[in-house]
Amino acid sequence: MNEFKVISLLLARRGDVIGATDEELVAALGLEGKGGAEQLYRLLQAYSSSIGIFGFKVERNALDGHWFLACTEDVAGQARINPFQGRTRLASTLVAVLIATTCDDEGATVEQVRRIRKIKDVAPDLKELEALGLVKVKGNRVSLTDRVGYYIDLAQFMRQFTDHVNDAYG
Repeated sequence: MNEFKVISLLLARRGDVIGATDEELVAALGLEGKGGAEQLYRLLQAYSSSIGIFGFKVERNALDGHWFLACTEDVAGQARINPFQGRTRLASTLVAVLIATTCDDEGATVEQVRRIRKIKDVAPDLKELEALGLVKVKGNRVSLTDRVGYYIDLAQFMRQFTDHVNDAYG
């Protein structure tokens, strides 16, 4: 099996485990030893360039360190790939959880999410987000799961959030 086939197989994994970590890729490609990680990154860059013509790209989930295949913006926009299937209230609640988590060292609470969303009850939304595997609710605490990193570009979200806060309050 050539290197791109191995990378394709590992990055396309879905289910409980999505994609692959650096360590899994290095081991599967036989790149252990000095310089293996650098060689892996060069291979991932070349692979990503090669699959771009098909509307795919390689991304890394910052929450769990897994590399995975994602659609480019062009393909995602045309296919309307959205885990919320038009339920913007769920997306809004997830953004509220992200903001509450970002703004509080202790993590998000149900009350903080409710205040940010400016609605009376966020429990149904949180229950649906939990069923999608995006959040976990324990008592009054709400936490994000690693799965969020597969749907949201967290670095871009943080840049936009910071820009918004700076524009509004800076």
